[in-house]
Amino acid sequence: MTIKHEQIHHIPRKLRPIIALIETTLVLVIFTLPSQAKDNAIQSHIAVGLHHTIALRSDETVVAVGDNRDGQCDVNTWTGIVQIAAGWRHSVGLKANNRVVAVGSNGSNQRNVSSWANIEQIAAGGLHTVGLKSNGETIAVGDNRYGQCDVGSWTQIVQIAAGWYHTVGLKSDGSVVAVGWNVSGQCNVGYWSDIKQVSAGGLHTVALKPDGKVRALGETHFGQCDVSSWVDVVQVSAGGFHSLGLKSEGKVIAVGWNEYGQCNVNTWMGIIQVAAGKNHAVGLKSDGSVIAVGSNEYGQCNVSKWKFIKTKTGP
Repeated sequence: MTIKHEQIHHIPRKLRPIIALIETTLVLVIFTLPSQAKDNAIQSHIAVGLHHTIALRSDETVVAVGDNRDGQCDVNTWTGIVQIAAGWRHSVGLKANNRVVAVGSNGSNQRNVSSWANIEQIAAGGLHTVGLKSNGETIAVGDNRYGQCDVGSWTQIVQIAAGWYHTVGLKSDGSVVAVGWNVSGQCNVGYWSDIKQVSAGGLHTVALKPDGKVRALGETHFGQCDVSSWVDVVQVSAGGFHSLGLKSEGKVIAVGWNEYGQCNVNTWMGIIQVAAGKNHAVGLKSDGSVIAVGSNEYGQCNVSKWKFIKTKTGP
């Protein structure tokens, strides 16, 4: 397989042999959170892309910082937004009327969501966008070279997550389905059961169980899947090569690649939501402020002045 568009070269050197199928490696990071329509749901009020960060304000407008070369941060005119998602270089918003808006790169048609209706949740992947409908079915647009958009047959889905080149769906019975690139086994979720939330990272998938324990599979070269000892976790977020876990007391734990300090979250307190990017991590605090660590090459961590970010996590 050869990548012919939207390419970058920031994969860690130690990992490059593992993904030798890619001629020039894409390094999008995406995270998604549980569907707002379910009892165990968390609406995504913070989202991180490759080099940008977006957040949903209490007044249902959106703010963004970071790389804006493709217009992925041009969200200042959005209104009536209830959920957000960030892809590599595109941003997606779910409106209160269950329609979807998007800005940023559209080289793979990942922004072609204007016709979508009756959407309950959104997820933004590498070069694709996924929507969960009110009837539990799913829809997707964008790059499909690995079948990551082949979700049309899914039913009874309650949450979706999108990674670089794979898409994950949580079913109402707690089982999990996945499609897309499986080079590191990140789609081998067929045996999972009793799952509460899923998150798709670069080459790995993380899942939260109702008892607060966590499981993960896929690429683990940097220890990003070393989550078996985690307990009392209420939300997980899979980044490029690291994973975040939000604990019930508002503290955060992290494992994986830490070259840019993206795992230095052990001092965080009062956190109600986390988002893992490629090289940065973001946390939403209970007072509506935001904190971030990791790479700040494009200003994606310049969130300290943000206020009034939406904190209510129910519908």
